[in-house]
This record gives sequence, C-alpha cells and structure tokens, in this order.
Amino acid sequence: MRKIGVFLTVFATLGVMYYFTDLNLTKHYSPKVHMTIYEKESDLRKFSTLVVTGTPIKSEPKIIYDQDGYLETADQKTQFQVDQVIKDDTKSIKKGDIIPVYEPVATIDNNGVIPGKMVRSIAGYTQMDPTKKYRIYLTPGYDPEPIWIIESAAYGKFNVDGKDAQEDKYIEDTGLYQNVKKEVMKQSTN
Repeated sequence: MRKIGVFLTVFATLGVMYYFTDLNLTKHYSPKVHMTIYEKESDLRKFSTLVVTGTPIKSEPKIIYDQDGYLETADQKTQFQVDQVIKDDTKSIKKGDIIPVYEPVATIDNNGVIPGKMVRSIAGYTQMDPTKKYRIYLTPGYDPEPIWIIESAAYGKFNVDGKDAQEDKYIEDTGLYQNVKKEVMKQSTN
C-alpha cells in the first residue's frame, strides 16, 4: 500500500511539473504553402515592387477565430522604419518613412489540451526582431487598408546585421535561400 502512495505522489508531482513547465514552452507550427522561391537576388528584386532595409518598430497581432472558436487566421501587422530604399516602383517611399508590413506569423496563447504558447507561421517565417535590421522585398496588398506583403514569406526577408539567430532555424532550405542571402549580405556590406 505504501508503494502505491509513493507512486501516486511521484506521478502527481511529475504531472504538475509538466503542466507548469509546458506553460513556458513555445511550440512552432508552420504549414507548408506553395510559393515562388527565387534562385537569385536579382529575380526576387525584379518581382518586388519595393525593396527596403530598416528596422521593425512595433507589431500588432491579428488573430481571428471562426464562430465555433477555431483558429481561422493568425498574422501580424508590423510598423517598419525605412533606413534605405533600394527599389521603389511607386516612387513614394523615402528614408525615415514608417510603412505597414504584413508578417505571416503570430504568437497565440494556447488554451487547449496542452497549454502554452504556439507560434504559427507560414513556410518557416520568423517574426522580425525590433533590435535587428532587415532587408525586405515587398509587394502591395490590402487588409482592408494598404499594406506591404513580404514576397515569398520567409524567402523575402533577410537579417542584414547578422544578429537574428532565429532567421534560418525554421526555413526548409534547398540551398536557394542561402544563395540569395549571400548575395543580399554582400550587397549590404558594400
């Protein structure tokens, strides 16, 4: 009888430890989507309307649930301060401007069976860090107001100060991403 009591105590303690430890874990969910992955930076630039370097300032998550309480969409709108304009087909963006950028990522508080936080992203995209600098390749979009959309999700965003360790972590790379990133990094140092 004493063995059963000890077993139940240990089992309950482990269960409580798992529950509270799990609350602090962040799970990453990234569905696969079809997108264009460019072989060269020049191709990515050619199909983008706007190419800028700068820093994200503030992000606002946009999480929508359907009428039954199931997650419908999760993304965020990020205010991005432009430090350098590399290409602008609209001729309307200049250094110092703050532009709205759609990021296909959001962190969701998961109140389901396994509590904790879940990062939901598209194609391995990771959120831009406001302490780091990025080059982003953009196309125009609406949500319902005008917003810039990163071309090819994770494949159109590059950390140019080399400080974002998360950037390459979730991308499934065929080598093309790294090739384009090398070109971007070379251009950024010139």
